[in-house]
Amino acid sequence: MAAMNGDEGAIEKVMNDFLKKVVEIARLYVGQGVLLEDLLGEGNMALVVSVPLLESLENPKEAEGFLTSRVMDAMQDLIARDLDAHESEEKLLKKVERVAKAAKELADTLGRKVTIYELADESKMSLAAIEKALKLTANGIEDIEIPDYLK
Repeated sequence: MAAMNGDEGAIEKVMNDFLKKVVEIARLYVGQGVLLEDLLGEGNMALVVSVPLLESLENPKEAEGFLTSRVMDAMQDLIARDLDAHESEEKLLKKVERVAKAAKELADTLGRKVTIYELADESKMSLAAIEKALKLTANGIEDIEIPDYLK
C-alpha cells in the first residue's frame, strides 16, 4: 500500500522482493532464442519502470499481477525483436549467397571476374542488390570485379 502511495522505501522493497519473481519468469522463456541474462535484464528494466506505476492501481491485490504482466510482456517483446533480427539477417545472407552464386556461375562461363553490370544483366538482379551484397561482404565476393566507386 505504501508503494502505491509513492513511498520510496516501500517502492525499493517491492522491487527487491519482486526480483526473485523476475528470475522465475525468465526461466519460463529460456530456450526461445534469447539468453537468460538478457531476459533478466529486460525483466529488471520492466520492473524498474513499472513499480512507480503501482500508484495508478486501486487495489493492492492487483500489484503482483500488474508487475508480473509487465515483466512477461517485456520478455516477450525482447524475444520477438530478437526473432525479427534473426529473420532479417537470414534474408540478407540469402541475398548475398544468391549474388555470390550467380557471380560464380557467370565467371565460370566467361573465364574471368564479372562486372556488376554484367551480373545484373545476366542474373536480372538490380545493381542496388549486387552493390548491397558487396558492401555486406566488404567487397568479398571473389568472382566480381569491384568498381572503383565501391572500393
